Amino acid sequence: MSGMKMIDKNAAILMSNTPHLAKKILRKEIRGLIAQQMAAEGNWENIREKESASVVKKLVSSERFLNAKRLSIYISNEQEICTDDVVRKALREGKEVFIPRFKKGAERMEMLRLESETEFDSLESTLWGIRQHPAHLSPTAFDETHAKSNVTPKLSQTPKTFITEPLDLVVMPGLAFTTSGKRLGHGRGFYDRFLNDYAQKYETAPKTIGLALKVQLVDDLPMESKDRMVDLLIHA
Repeated sequence: MSGMKMIDKNAAILMSNTPHLAKKILRKEIRGLIAQQMAAEGNWENIREKESASVVKKLVSSERFLNAKRLSIYISNEQEICTDDVVRKALREGKEVFIPRFKKGAERMEMLRLESETEFDSLESTLWGIRQHPAHLSPTAFDETHAKSNVTPKLSQTPKTFITEPLDLVVMPGLAFTTSGKRLGHGRGFYDRFLNDYAQKYETAPKTIGLALKVQLVDDLPMESKDRMVDLLIHA
């Protein structure tokens, strides 16, 4: 489907449905479009790698990333901008990095501290193919001494989460975005709940950045009262 046809169809969906129903329809359309491109192009990995490199370069040179000392970064799946290099750069620069953990049946995600590249490399794919801390562990972190050595890392007994202090930045995934910052998530509401809970706790909100592949850009998206826009969208 061409970009213009997608825009025209998108507009028709928005005009003829409630925001909630329009989002359900658009998710199906956009997932189908992504799957179609993945199958048709034959070189999806190269496209994703090239677009990810462009987006990541813009992100890590942005003032918001450079100034952030504590930030949350999503761990990407194969249909999103790859964030591995963002995570590694942040860790190497001494930033405090927090990544989401999802649990089956839970309505809210947790943000757990990622201590090192060693720990990052040890993460395994779990729900929805996303690498994250193991579900059976309480919020924990790998022991720093072992993380800096060649010894297999041990789990620290000291729980570490972002809860004690605010975050400077949240790098968010999404199924689709507009260039103005509207975001369509995957339909589970994790980030909307997280940001709304965060705002209640800290009486403010962290800066947010969305990352998008070209295929994830749309002309407009439906919004409901609980939905959060991103402050900045960086796209291919």
